[in-house]
Amino acid sequence: MPIRHVIAEADIDPTTGVVSAPERARHAVIVAGRLHDLSGPVDPATHLNLDEPGHLLTDCVVAERLTVGAAVVRNGDGLLMVPVAPDAFRRLGPVDHGARRVAWLAAVRAHRVARVGASDG
Repeated sequence: MPIRHVIAEADIDPTTGVVSAPERARHAVIVAGRLHDLSGPVDPATHLNLDEPGHLLTDCVVAERLTVGAAVVRNGDGLLMVPVAPDAFRRLGPVDHGARRVAWLAAVRAHRVARVGASDG
């Protein structure tokens, strides 16, 4: 399933039609026109960082709100996509993806251990 960047309809500037709060964008899986799975907010260090061009948050799918089950907004035959304003991006320096992955895997392991421990009691 493709993972998309999504933003709430309320986070679109009505005057310019661009994302007004890109730091509130999230990753989501969309199934049958609704948000099926939703992550936490995107990381500005990668998604709004001109030094990380592979991760830039350039466009977002618009959802009515950022909750699982919320409908995405359609535009004709497709999903409504809106751009992020160019002034949202900064040069924040390179990101050590290897170190971040190691930390993420450790956090996932700790969460699983805590969850299994909680269910034993």
